[in-house]
Amino acid sequence: VTVNTLCNFDFDCNVFGHKCLASIAPYKYISSTQRVCRCPAENYAGGDCNTTTCIGGVTSPCNNHGECRYLDGSCNCDTGWIGTGCTAQCPTAGGLVCSNF
Repeated sequence: VTVNTLCNFDFDCNVFGHKCLASIAPYKYISSTQRVCRCPAENYAGGDCNTTTCIGGVTSPCNNHGECRYLDGSCNCDTGWIGTGCTAQCPTAGGLVCSNF
């Protein structure tokens, strides 16, 4: 069984580092009870689960409001956005927007 395919047990996954786990985005199937072969942590990806991704995963890293620092999985938020995963807009004061965090 390869990545993002249905499985029943961990031994069904023949890709190093992958486990048979609940389907989550981007590994989503119609039924939430289905399990797929995927990396065990949401912020890891790649063929051997050693590629770090940021909050938002591989489909929308940093919630599309920043740049993912792949070395440590942190986000460099765009101007006007803050938070660990660039999920909140900065409050404005006097027309000024806060800077990157």
